[in-house]
Amino acid sequence: GDGSSSTIHESLTSREEMIRLITGSDEDVGAQLDAFQRAYDEECSRGPPSGECKFNLAWALIRAKPREQISTGVQLMRVLYEERFSDRDCLYYMALGEFRLDNLVASRAHLKQLLEISPNCREAISLLDIVDDKITEDGLIGLGLVGAVVAAVCSLGIGFAMRKIV
Repeated sequence: GDGSSSTIHESLTSREEMIRLITGSDEDVGAQLDAFQRAYDEECSRGPPSGECKFNLAWALIRAKPREQISTGVQLMRVLYEERFSDRDCLYYMALGEFRLDNLVASRAHLKQLLEISPNCREAISLLDIVDDKITEDGLIGLGLVGAVVAAVCSLGIGFAMRKIV
């Protein structure tokens, strides 16, 4: 071995891990979310919650299944980003949340911003590849739909034109 097989295995593992994060197929997300929500509520009862406490809750919300929770997590992460909690982490998880909400343009913008700060961030590079693939895929599907509509309109037009000639 030249060592390339371990690299391939590592990249497969990281891509599978990335897809698991994106799809939210983590069994313990619910338990983590409950624990972080309790900690957040407890800190709020004593005063403003810490950045770390807000981050943990936002992170768990973004990994949850319901769209409303993901959206709340993205909003909380945006607040943390504005408070300069951790630019790199906040941008990454905002991008992940936006991706899970199918807001591909917003996701891509956060990732581009993150890669300006941290050009070698492997998680961001991997997620950007997935986002770009999905944008391309959705774009081709969109072009296919537009093409089908144009073809239908043209055939109707030709049909009407043929009636007038005959």
